[in-house]
Amino acid sequence: MVIVDSAESCDTGTDSDMAQAIEASRPLLEQSLQKIGVRFHRIEAPNATELMEMVKHWGDSPFKLIYMGHGRVETTATQESQSVLCMPGAHLIIDDLLAAIPERVPYAVVVLDACASANVDVRKSRVPTAVISASTEPITHG
Repeated sequence: MVIVDSAESCDTGTDSDMAQAIEASRPLLEQSLQKIGVRFHRIEAPNATELMEMVKHWGDSPFKLIYMGHGRVETTATQESQSVLCMPGAHLIIDDLLAAIPERVPYAVVVLDACASANVDVRKSRVPTAVISASTEPITHG
């Protein structure tokens, strides 16, 4: 399992409130995972390219990701709404992340602790995939 932290705001650089929230939740999350025997590693503030490269080169084990940070919905040129993760350097379209999961992966579980992170099309993934969104904002279809 991979835990990705990003205190990057969607517009203005690093959000100190988000950084504090991540720091405060980190011990409880890690203790909970350790208690149930889940091995994990944490990646702090990767940029979108680094995260996508990690996904593309994932081995043949299940892909399990927890993301903690900012997110929002953006509208594409074709007027489709899609959730993105706000990461250093660029936003990452969640559908693109799902599409990058290699077919050799038996399944994927993606937990998104980010606002507006529920506008996702799991059909973009080439493997059985579950996305759990802990969004604090309502999602409407545009």
